[in-house]
Amino acid sequence: MRPDLPLPFFLRSVGHYIRLKKYYERIPAGNKPFVQFFWGVSGEGEFLVDGKTQILHEGDVFYRLPGEAHFQGAHTERWEYRWFTFDGDGAEQFMLSYGYPHACFHAGNCPHELFIRLEELLQEMSPYAWREMVAVASSILARAGGREDRSTREGRIVCEVIRLCSERYGDPDLNINALAEHLGVSRSTLRRVFQEKMHIAPSQYLGRLRIQRALSLLQETILPVSEIAKECGFTDESYFSRVIRRSVGETPKNFREHA
Repeated sequence: MRPDLPLPFFLRSVGHYIRLKKYYERIPAGNKPFVQFFWGVSGEGEFLVDGKTQILHEGDVFYRLPGEAHFQGAHTERWEYRWFTFDGDGAEQFMLSYGYPHACFHAGNCPHELFIRLEELLQEMSPYAWREMVAVASSILARAGGREDRSTREGRIVCEVIRLCSERYGDPDLNINALAEHLGVSRSTLRRVFQEKMHIAPSQYLGRLRIQRALSLLQETILPVSEIAKECGFTDESYFSRVIRRSVGETPKNFREHA
């Protein structure tokens, strides 16, 4: 029974199946009013989406939205996968908010321990368990996005930008020009690749990193504002104050006092 809690979604079921070649399942649209999420473990399965066959390989994931037609079957002699389903008023939008393609795509090794944890929580069904189900399911969905693959040129660019920004955010000369020069790529290439992978421009990423570090120092230390500004890559204290005010609605001094 669903609890009376204002959660974004509620777990319905979770499982671990091994299907054989003869297995297939076909259910008309409208009969399954919940989100279904699948993670391939071994072998291959097939799904039908808009009349086209999608193959779920080992390490691939796939999802269905509430009410979508349901067809799936084993594509190889043995198909193993894990799955969970969830519903609620915000379930569909929650799934869509991850921005994943509505097709089978590679995500890496299945996080078995998280699926097992979901099973344990669904058996407990305490208020705490229902809340943690949201966290664990969200963790599975987040892992489906994967970390950047350094084996590709684009992945190496993104990982290197993240590393450089993390290590050198205090350098006022670090900007998109310096990043592009260090990586040996053009500004336009760097901006395009980073935007596609991170959904944020590299200059915005660096700016947010500097602001977050500055806010942490304002909260956790007694360093003068001018020193914090300098440590976070701001050469002009007045500009630093304007940036913080735009970010949190307060001057650095007032933010520190309220924090």
